[in-house]
Amino acid sequence: MRLLCFSKLVFVLLFPLCLWSAPNGKSAIFYYGRDISWPLVGAHDYIVVQPENTDVHTHGFKTYRPKVYAYVSVGEVESGQWYYPKIDTSWKIGHNLAWKSDVMDLSSRAYRDFLLDEVIGRLREKGFENIFLDTLDSYRIAATESSEQKRQRLGLVSLIKEIRHRWPDIKIMLNRGFELLPDLKGMITAVAAESLFHGIGGENLAYEPVKKRDREWLSARMRKAASEGIDVIDIEYLPQEKLYEQGPELLKRVSKEGFIGYVSGKDLTRYGITNRKVLKREILMLYDGTRFAKEDQAVHMLASLPVEYLGYIPILSDIRRGLPEDAWERFSGAILWLDRPYAQPKKLADWIVKNSLHGVNSLILGLFPIPSESYGALKTLGIKTVQNLETIQNTHVLSVEANDMMNYETPINPLFHETMLEPNAENILYGVTNGKRQKNVLAALMPWGGYAVEEASIVEFNGDNIWTIDPFRLFSEALHMRPIPVPDPTTENGRRLLFTHIDGDAFIDKAEWNSKIYVSEVIRDEILSRYHIPHSVSVVEGEIAPYGLYPKISKKMESIARSIYRLLNVEAATHTFSHPFIWGKIDKNGDLPVRYRLPIKNYTFSLDRELAGSLRYINTKLLPAHKPKARTVFWSGDCMPPLKVLDYVYRHDLLNINGGDTHITKAHPWLSYIAPLGIRKGPYWQIYCGVQNENLYTNNWHGPFWGFKNVIETYQMTDRPRRFKPIDIYYHFYSGSKRAPLNALKAVFDWAVKRDVMPIYTSEYIPKVMEYYDASIAHTQEGWQIYGLRELRTLRLEDGRLPNIALSDGVIGYKKSPQGLYLHLSGGEKKELHYESGGLSAHACLISSNGKTMAFWKNPNGFSAHFASHVPLETVIMAERECRIVTFPKNASIVHHGDRVSVRYEREKEARIDVRCP
Repeated sequence: MRLLCFSKLVFVLLFPLCLWSAPNGKSAIFYYGRDISWPLVGAHDYIVVQPENTDVHTHGFKTYRPKVYAYVSVGEVESGQWYYPKIDTSWKIGHNLAWKSDVMDLSSRAYRDFLLDEVIGRLREKGFENIFLDTLDSYRIAATESSEQKRQRLGLVSLIKEIRHRWPDIKIMLNRGFELLPDLKGMITAVAAESLFHGIGGENLAYEPVKKRDREWLSARMRKAASEGIDVIDIEYLPQEKLYEQGPELLKRVSKEGFIGYVSGKDLTRYGITNRKVLKREILMLYDGTRFAKEDQAVHMLASLPVEYLGYIPILSDIRRGLPEDAWERFSGAILWLDRPYAQPKKLADWIVKNSLHGVNSLILGLFPIPSESYGALKTLGIKTVQNLETIQNTHVLSVEANDMMNYETPINPLFHETMLEPNAENILYGVTNGKRQKNVLAALMPWGGYAVEEASIVEFNGDNIWTIDPFRLFSEALHMRPIPVPDPTTENGRRLLFTHIDGDAFIDKAEWNSKIYVSEVIRDEILSRYHIPHSVSVVEGEIAPYGLYPKISKKMESIARSIYRLLNVEAATHTFSHPFIWGKIDKNGDLPVRYRLPIKNYTFSLDRELAGSLRYINTKLLPAHKPKARTVFWSGDCMPPLKVLDYVYRHDLLNINGGDTHITKAHPWLSYIAPLGIRKGPYWQIYCGVQNENLYTNNWHGPFWGFKNVIETYQMTDRPRRFKPIDIYYHFYSGSKRAPLNALKAVFDWAVKRDVMPIYTSEYIPKVMEYYDASIAHTQEGWQIYGLRELRTLRLEDGRLPNIALSDGVIGYKKSPQGLYLHLSGGEKKELHYESGGLSAHACLISSNGKTMAFWKNPNGFSAHFASHVPLETVIMAERECRIVTFPKNASIVHHGDRVSVRYEREKEARIDVRCP
């Protein structure tokens, strides 16, 4: 028996209950499907995948790569494997009829070299660090003589030793192979074995219990391997219909035997039951893409923000591609926001109810997608429709029933429709009764989730979309979204993040008040040199290069660009080569017609030239050699790169930002003016800017040109009562062309630098958002475990409960603020929150700092920390009065305010602080 090599796309659930823990506290998952949910698998110590089904360019793969093991079948090769055409027939010594695969000659040096060079070597080149070797005993099918079997075993040992010799850092997991272990001491990290209790067998590979004799044989060898310090994993197989009924008890039996357990279906394309209770953070967001692009869908523009603020991940899906089968296995909930009735209403209703029976609720917003004449579908959902006996124009309001989550941003006006909804509701949120005592219920919580449709969700007024219901409460209650520790990319070490980035447009323009100076010089001298915080500056290569639009002034432009990039507080980025205006117009051949970009002479459009090519130009022609190389793309034009463009970005390990239309102000004080953190396209994420640029605040540069001062309102309104965004001062070079926008820009900077902030570069912000989308969170008896956060260093605790900092791992302090309780984290892949014995329980901890925590050491009597900031370092510590504060360098100002100690430097940006308590 062996793990299967074939796979099919299935969306699946990581079992939400961890009923038994492995003795060593570790866990494993084997997932051979496509579109891996890294928030589901990332928490595990062993993540085994099919390499051909795994996109190695995603941020999730790169985050969890040290724990990922690529499946490699060494004893058999199937015709569907990517390297099968290169297999020499002389290497085949038999055939496995059950699996329809060829048995290979492991004693052949040529075959072993092929595996090393063409299989494992290629996997390492692709980015896989570790391997899982399967079909180790398949040679027994063809080699019946003991002498031949010995030759095959020696060939296997030789292969594995050569693997370790070529790649000393590789971690190797074996499928069984117990007889090889004596010859491979210290080389094997883990051994997996299938079916200690329940497996598959026979020609039809049917599910069946394991015989006692076979179990005892296998258990003895597994125990022997474990006694040698090797992690031993047992994979149990159950049919899908019995997985969640019998799986937990089966896992418990495996754990009692002392092994890491995993229970799944035989094809391993579903997320099975593991030793770790991993939270499902993804919410399925369904839309109909007939009329609008994904970026313009209401479910994205309006619903994604509340989902993200609650700590969950919006996964957009076009319903025209079908309803995801078994969505309950992967997602924790579903939101449907369609702009027209669904063509198969009964199928939709059955899908909603099926998911709810598995604990995954759905929420319908906007238009109710099931027509009133679809009685069967409505009955499935527990809703009936009635015709309004009064005319719409003359309907009398007899009574209004409104939950306190209604009238959120604006009061809802009682309205009636020709057809009215009467649900068998658990909780009516909004209903209106007419003069004929007919009730029209536009919002309700239902056994399967709930709905808030028509005016009970959003009303449109003067082009603004305004919530009439509290989406945070509605989502939480309808979808049972439990409070979780929220990875928060807006804040670090108790300070709101501040970054600034410039799109390269108009670098070549002249200042209107002085035709002898360029706007790029104005921005350099009046902003970049004056405000000593990090600045991220991009250029459009086609505007300033000698082969671009303006060759006569290119020498001057490149000289100005070099002078900007020489500034110590400036990092470089690209705003592309030809500034594409509409990215979606790139055709299937990879060309973008010239009317959709700058008309640069003799230029044939290519993604490589636009992105990596423009970065090469900046790095080799403009950037000082000692500075870090630029790798960030600031999207141009409509800022809507399609999947093929994002695929290029991720394949070349570039960062990306721009898009999203956050520009809430007092004139438009609605949530709909705040964008989410980003948008998922395929397996990749486009990261949105924190706040929109001056173009939107100046009426598309038609005036008033001082309008960018209103961005201060945006910063304030995205901070209170909830902090949705960091402070992002995002603008173009043309803000230096007139006095009014330049003065507005100075006013914005003057306001921002006086806030309680941590200034960072844009390239430091982008990975924080990417980690938000891939963080994996598991619940434990003591509290929580969080994986995948290295650059994102803050958790916002929605329930307000402070963990025991002394017992927690990776937690260095906290800050209570009106926006919530912010927990500060150190580096490292894993964080643990412990709630035993109440909160705090530490002599000292960090309250805030404007510097990043480079290192942190706890000790029984305090802590030592190394901070590094881009501005003079400021740190606030909570410490008992008897504690002593020692700093290196020593010239810090140390001021005590009760149990709070302020440490400030005038110039130093980096320091070590020791807190020593008696």
